[in-house]
Amino acid sequence: RVLHAAQTPLPTTMGDFWLMVYQKRASTIVMLSDGSEGDKESDSVYWDQDMKTFGDFEVEVASTDITPTFVSRNMLIRHVKRKESRRVQHFQFLKWVNGELPETPQDLTDMIKEIKGSGGSGKSQTIVVHCNDGSSRTGLFCALWNVLDSAKTEKLVDVFQVVKTVRKERQNVLSSLEQYQFLYDTVAVVS
Repeated sequence: RVLHAAQTPLPTTMGDFWLMVYQKRASTIVMLSDGSEGDKESDSVYWDQDMKTFGDFEVEVASTDITPTFVSRNMLIRHVKRKESRRVQHFQFLKWVNGELPETPQDLTDMIKEIKGSGGSGKSQTIVVHCNDGSSRTGLFCALWNVLDSAKTEKLVDVFQVVKTVRKERQNVLSSLEQYQFLYDTVAVVS
């Protein structure tokens, strides 16, 4: 599985966001905001319950499943010029309100398990992960994803090495002690 870190699209970049999803052949989008951050620019919604056009793409929500910690949407995106359609699973995490960390490790790991289950076994999966700045929450999510993969396949999880690897791909991520501690706490919970 490949994780692509991104910034939440602005009103002027929504068409570009969907173009990236299309070009990367992303099967999943992870939104790490409940949409109430107070910043109208970065909380812009790049989908609608009804069909809506963004640049060259029509986006429609086919179904929605709401849990206490996240919302899962099955979306259909259609490239208008190429007349090609694809399904994209959209996960919106709700328990990361105005802060650096989710409320509990379990809330986020539950959503990650659901995402991994939605990709099918052995199926390659490209996932676009975004938050308002494209690094803080997104970096923690990507590191946690890799930590959980390591915990599943290895006896010893090297959180430091995981963070180092994520930082090679995306600078300025995981910059606080609290984020490191959250990763270690999560390993303790899932082990």
